[in-house]
Amino acid sequence: MAVRARPAFFYGWLIVAVAFYSNLISTGTGFYIWNVFQGPILAELHWTRTQFSAGLGLSMFFNSFLGLLTGYLVTRFGPRLLIVLGAGLNGAAYVLLARMNSPWEFYLLLGAALSFAGACLSGVVVNYAVSNWFVLRRGKALGLATMGISMSGAILPLLGQSLLDLYGDWRSACFGIAILVWATLIPLALFFLKGRPEELGLLPDDADPALPPPTLVAENDRHWSGRDALRTPAFWRIILPYAGAITALSAILSQLVIRFTDVGFSSRQATTILALTALCGAAGKYFWGALCDRFRPQRLAAGLFLLQAAGILVLILVKNLAGVALFTVVYGFSMGGVLSTFPIITAAMFGRHSFAVVSGIMSPILALRLAGTVILGLSYDRYGSYDQAYLLFLIVYLFAAGAIFPLEKPGAKAGGPA
Repeated sequence: MAVRARPAFFYGWLIVAVAFYSNLISTGTGFYIWNVFQGPILAELHWTRTQFSAGLGLSMFFNSFLGLLTGYLVTRFGPRLLIVLGAGLNGAAYVLLARMNSPWEFYLLLGAALSFAGACLSGVVVNYAVSNWFVLRRGKALGLATMGISMSGAILPLLGQSLLDLYGDWRSACFGIAILVWATLIPLALFFLKGRPEELGLLPDDADPALPPPTLVAENDRHWSGRDALRTPAFWRIILPYAGAITALSAILSQLVIRFTDVGFSSRQATTILALTALCGAAGKYFWGALCDRFRPQRLAAGLFLLQAAGILVLILVKNLAGVALFTVVYGFSMGGVLSTFPIITAAMFGRHSFAVVSGIMSPILALRLAGTVILGLSYDRYGSYDQAYLLFLIVYLFAAGAIFPLEKPGAKAGGPA
């Protein structure tokens, strides 16, 4: 097709902005906001922490398997339709959550409905959209887009706490969240989201169409089938370390507010700590994502996993504001890099044409996240502390660092695509 002259503003950055907000809504409403709703729900409905943790775990479990489905759907229908569908379902789920009274309703709505909505609003869907618009600057673009994940931890818990203060109960706050999602994300996706630069007569990275094609590609451009990808050592050296790291990360963040209230901080103070941790994560996403454009991302990932392990050690020892500050910086800044380097490494190893397929196949393995939240809840209900679970997660991070460090592109040593 004909390629038009390049405009002054590259439309791909608008795609990044929509992806940022979609990530913010998905992670904020499906994960972070439950930190502040947990206390009021447990107090009103008299659930145990294990019962509540099981709902979060089921959400992560189903979301992981849904990535396989959305990986197929996004290549067939494009990201815009899926994001509109996800936003509509997200709001509807919150309307029904405002009326729930039993754990099974919580599991159905959070574990199933919000999981499918989240899979449509983040993960493979938005990473696919951004990866189609950027190749040479993919690290920076995905770093910015995934900042929405961490920014949701800074914004949604504070918004949730403000709604609780305003309305006095978590049920009314849920209605407010539904209206927010419907009124903002659906119009953004409908009017601004485009699946590929070629739809507008553009090329990835705002590349000059006058340049020869080889200068436009700096990646493994082989089309990988799911079966072929599964047979490569690279696939397993990516997914197993990240599955373990994301399991630990998701579990820790899911109950961080109540962890700090347990050790003497007020609810507002604990929510602020979570928000500051998430802000550090947002900064880390951009910083580590941009570094991936200059250095081997797998080596950066190994260092990030070690920093996460150090952060857990600090969390176990936190007793004062100085310890909280150290945890916020070390764990928060490195967790941003963990989440942004995952899609960057996947795209670098398997290429943009195969990104959705390979990412979709990886998603079910992330169902391990279910175990993390349940382990955390059981640790508290049995021992009265999360520390035993934290020590287990520290070991997982050390394993992840050792496994990801020697990662090489599939076929690189044998003269294949590199």
